[in-house]
Amino acid sequence: MSDTAALQAAWQDAAEEVAGIGFWRMDPSTGAVDWTPNMFRLFEFPVGPAPNAQETMSRIHPDDRADAYIDLSSNLQAGGHVSISRIMLPSGGIRVVESRTIVQRDATGEVASIIGSVLDITTRVEREADVAHARATAEKAILQKQSYAADLSHELRTPLMAILGYAHLLAARDDIPAAARSDLEHLTRSSDALLSVANNVLGRSKAAAALAANKAAPVAIKTLVGNVLDIFSQQARLNGVELRQETSDGFPPFLEAHADALIQILINLIGNAIKFT
Repeated sequence: MSDTAALQAAWQDAAEEVAGIGFWRMDPSTGAVDWTPNMFRLFEFPVGPAPNAQETMSRIHPDDRADAYIDLSSNLQAGGHVSISRIMLPSGGIRVVESRTIVQRDATGEVASIIGSVLDITTRVEREADVAHARATAEKAILQKQSYAADLSHELRTPLMAILGYAHLLAARDDIPAAARSDLEHLTRSSDALLSVANNVLGRSKAAAALAANKAAPVAIKTLVGNVLDIFSQQARLNGVELRQETSDGFPPFLEAHADALIQILINLIGNAIKFT
């Protein structure tokens, strides 16, 4: 081998090692296989004659072996293939590789050779797994936070409704001194504001959690609307507002929807309607 050819071979070997890729060629008429140097590194075979197909397949993970056999044989039919397999290394590790093959044919259309590449994608697969795990962890944390906020808001609403109801009842009395009435009005406004905040947090948390979990499902709309109206029934009565549910003939009993998101919309609309009527 000339100095130039030796230098080119060395550069090719180094380039394959840096890129984590190796190449092979098989003569289907004889079964003879040639490997580039980095193929031996990828499969952790000692450098020498290329191992035969059976020896190579023995390094493929058992769960991937059947598919690898099919992938190899399909090359003769389809003219090429791309597959991903796990290699069990003698050192004890597992390497994930992406294999690509093409079929070369002679002038008569017969298969002259099968040429393939094997690319080490272990780092990429691990990184993608880490990203997926981090995303799932973050989404779980968000859902837990939203669930906590929803539960807290729900717990706050009950005593706030009681405070607000008694404040309105006291405000309706005629025997309240002027100074106390001023304080009572301040209490009523503050309670209204707190209830509005609690309703908004409750609705947004549940809506966000439902949308994040993609929990669209058949919803009994009449029942849902009736439940929301019940929430505001006392507040509406104290404000002299009538709440009534009316549905047209033929209204479907169920609709596909995010129930919690729909509840939040209705809470906002009805709450504002009572507040500004």
